[in-house]
Amino acid sequence: MPASATGHLGVFVVVIIFGFVVGVMGHVTQSRTLVITGIIVIAAVSIYFAAAGQVQTFAH
Repeated sequence: MPASATGHLGVFVVVIIFGFVVGVMGHVTQSRTLVITGIIVIAAVSIYFAAAGQVQTFAH
C-alpha cells in the first residue's frame, strides 16, 4: 500500500470513529440531531473514499 493511501486510511479511521462517537453521544443524550450528524459523517466519509477509489475489493 502506498504511503499516501496509508495516510488517507488514518484520516478515514479517525473520522469514522468521530462519527460513531457523535452518534453514540446522540443516543446517550437522546438527541436526534447528534444521531443524524453521526450518521451523515459516517456516510459522507464512506462515499468520499469509495468515490476516490480508496476502498479495495476482492474482485480481480
